[in-house]
Amino acid sequence: MEAGCGTGGNLQMLSTFGKLEAFELDDEARAIAKGKMPMDIKRGMLPDNIPYQPESFDVVVAFDVIEHVEQDVESLASLGKQLAPGGRLIMTVPAMPWLWSKHDETHHHFRRYTKKALNDTLVRAGMRPIRISYFNTLLFPAIAGLRMVRKVLGIKQTADDAMPSNFINGLLKGIFGLESNWVGRLNVPVGVSLLAVAESAEANVNAKKNERAGVWNWTKLLPAFATAKQSNINQILKFGVVGIIATLVHVLTALYMHDILGLSTLRSNFIAFLIASSPSYFGNWLWTFEQNGTAAHTFPRFLALNGSCFCLSQALVYTTVEVMGFPMWLGMLPVVSIVPAVSYWLSKTKIFRPMKPAN
Repeated sequence: MEAGCGTGGNLQMLSTFGKLEAFELDDEARAIAKGKMPMDIKRGMLPDNIPYQPESFDVVVAFDVIEHVEQDVESLASLGKQLAPGGRLIMTVPAMPWLWSKHDETHHHFRRYTKKALNDTLVRAGMRPIRISYFNTLLFPAIAGLRMVRKVLGIKQTADDAMPSNFINGLLKGIFGLESNWVGRLNVPVGVSLLAVAESAEANVNAKKNERAGVWNWTKLLPAFATAKQSNINQILKFGVVGIIATLVHVLTALYMHDILGLSTLRSNFIAFLIASSPSYFGNWLWTFEQNGTAAHTFPRFLALNGSCFCLSQALVYTTVEVMGFPMWLGMLPVVSIVPAVSYWLSKTKIFRPMKPAN
């Protein structure tokens, strides 16, 4: 059963997995959906007006629905009651509250979720999360960088609803489609959206009874090194994402200052570097390396690193643009390739290294 099927964009795909039911509140959207898929799409609403009997479905899906409902806990609890014994809830929601923009307001979102917030919401709804992962990861740097630059520079936000050209739309679709190769296999630490699979808490109680009765749980036999390997991969991916976001902020801000505001080359790069330092430091401190306590032991080293990298970037920009005569965009290429590599090595080994325990 699909909850909140909208105009029916997923119905054809879902119908290939078995008998399908769906409900939608909006009359116009429901009529469009019926035109795409000749089936009985009922009128319903979360959390209190689901037009089906409890325990009727093996799978319930809610794709980008729960963020539209003010009562998210109650809505998830109601969807959980629709599951037959052993059933699964599959859902997606927009991620990262700091990505909130005019787009969310235009589409009547109440919230964006972090992984922890979604997990807590499911638990409060009487569900047991089986898997939660970010996705829409490949487009995350571009989306995050663009929204961050708009906020920093005070550029008026739009709803981002305009349909791009066929070429751009096809390119974005192709990039997004690449994630189908791993979204069902890997838990990714960052993305524009979140995917969750959950079961009822009661089903989890039954599973624990089976475990006590001696039912084999193969997941406990996974080697310990697999967990450590996943942790290292996640840290590398996080550092890369933070670096890409900071680099995008740096480049876009420098181009805006130089080409639109008419500031000098070095002044544009200086302002852009300062602005990009904020997401770089706090992203790596709080997220990538998950440092505890205050920033007192990392911030001085970070300032020293930042100063060194700034001098390096200034030298590269001055040499390529002022001395060699290349355009600004071309002069930024060695900056975004050499400086991040130096910054990564020093951050890993000198700046955010684990603190030694006190004697």
